[in-house]
Amino acid sequence: MFWREDSDRIFVVYQSGTWQGFANTWRDGDPTYTCGTETTPPTPLRGFGKAWCSSTTVREGLGSALDLERGFDSTLQDFERGIILRMDTGTIYLLFADGKWSKR
Repeated sequence: MFWREDSDRIFVVYQSGTWQGFANTWRDGDPTYTCGTETTPPTPLRGFGKAWCSSTTVREGLGSALDLERGFDSTLQDFERGIILRMDTGTIYLLFADGKWSKR
């Protein structure tokens, strides 16, 4: 899962080669853990948690969290066919407008 700050959107990238985008509807004052209390493995929190807890597709598509979320700076470029997301590690995700993605 990735959060895009400028548009306040959450991108969910599935192993199946597809992705979905969601509006981040979590706001300050909302419960940190949307599903209830934190559990092990770690429960996604804030906006990621709200998307994960409220969507069976996201929960089943991603499964349980393996680690806590972490912030990082990335480079984003919108283009005619989608979005290019360059991670801080140099990995590039291409999120295509047709709902498919690839990694380079």
